[in-house]
Amino acid sequence: MTQTLKNYWKSILVTLFTLYLSFVHPSGIKKFNAIQIEHLDKVVHLFMYGALTLMLYFEYKKAKPNAINTIELV
Repeated sequence: MTQTLKNYWKSILVTLFTLYLSFVHPSGIKKFNAIQIEHLDKVVHLFMYGALTLMLYFEYKKAKPNAINTIELV
């Protein structure tokens, strides 16, 4: 358990931050008047979950350098 926390602490923090931002009510976030992009929240979610995925991937590769890098498509 402690080894997992040691290996994946960045991923855990990014996960908690992403979950917080995903569930916070929009009225609780200060609006930026300079940015007027339709569906900006969807773009932000894309970047947040993309960053989380990359963080998990890189920390996994660091923890298990001999793991095989394959993706199987069904």
